[in-house]
Amino acid sequence: MPLSALFLVGIKQKITAWITAMTTWLLSFGIFGIFAVTLLDGAAVPTAGACDAALVLFAMNSPEKWWIFAVAAAVGSTIGSLMLYSMVQRAGERFLAKIKPEKRQRIENLLGRFDVLTLIVASLLPPPFPFKPFIICASALKIQKLRFTIGLMIGRTLRYGIFSYLAMRYGPAATEIIKHNSLWVFAGAGVLAIVIWLVQRNATSKKELPVVESLQPETGSELRVEG
Repeated sequence: MPLSALFLVGIKQKITAWITAMTTWLLSFGIFGIFAVTLLDGAAVPTAGACDAALVLFAMNSPEKWWIFAVAAAVGSTIGSLMLYSMVQRAGERFLAKIKPEKRQRIENLLGRFDVLTLIVASLLPPPFPFKPFIICASALKIQKLRFTIGLMIGRTLRYGIFSYLAMRYGPAATEIIKHNSLWVFAGAGVLAIVIWLVQRNATSKKELPVVESLQPETGSELRVEG
């Protein structure tokens, strides 16, 4: 192996070790640590799955706070994703070049038609589902930040809520339940998110229907004919 390649491998290993040490240190701060680590993960800093593992562990040890851990993780991940959204706005093609053209086209087609719903489902699914390309493409398409934030917050709250609740409910067995049934659990949550979105969209459409004024004369009004 060339010397330059060995040097790069060494640098990568040092960076990985430093990130692991930093993640471990942050998680020692409890709820704030979960918020910080999910923020870093959302901003595309690799955390090697520490978010999910830490969330399960914290919810097992403090079951009465399971929902607080889930909310902290969802807020941290959403803010981190907003940071990545802003970075893509500045860097542009540097991020987009990492996504295969055909994959980018599929994602952009989905976001163009169902922006909020697509973000909800993408942010809900667990690894190894590739979530970051959706953030990058959403930024490239300049999807409104409010809609972007709503989609991510709903999806991440459902995702981390499921992890945290199962850990609180089943303790150490939660890890195996998530491992062997994650597809069904998150698919069910995804269907629920779609139903909520459709109901909300239908309600919004009804509110936006144009009001047609009646052409009938008002009750009690008289028709006057000038002679």
